Amino acid sequence: MAAEPQTEQPPALPFHWRSHVTLHLIFLALSVAVIGASFVFSIQGKTDVRVPGISFPMPETCTSRRLWGIDCPGCGLTRSFVSISCGKINDALGFNPAGPLVYVFVLVQIPWHLFQLLRIGLGKHPIESVWLYVPIFVCSGAILFQWLFRLVT
Repeated sequence: MAAEPQTEQPPALPFHWRSHVTLHLIFLALSVAVIGASFVFSIQGKTDVRVPGISFPMPETCTSRRLWGIDCPGCGLTRSFVSISCGKINDALGFNPAGPLVYVFVLVQIPWHLFQLLRIGLGKHPIESVWLYVPIFVCSGAILFQWLFRLVT
């Protein structure tokens, strides 16, 4: 009798890679949701962000503005993202000058996390480097800088 050929099963992912897969899926989903929402929402007036089909604006979520009357560093990012998705870059800069930079950062997360998931799926190590944190620090710095600049002026 001839032995049946055995089909090779891909090796199971190491445990620490499974956590990488989970994190990449979470960041991918969040990035798609944020960019997708920016195409769906609309802006009415200077402050109202609206969801199609709902007659009233989304509630203001900035606790800093509600409690102390000052904008937080992230104030205007939602309106900035919606403006960018509508092609209104000047409006986006008015809502939050760091908005376009942060928008590009979030947008780039989609192909990046897809690429990382593909690598893991092919059995390759995910790319890891301390340099991957530089864009996070740049975006954070831009948000803080524009906030401090607006507070001073």
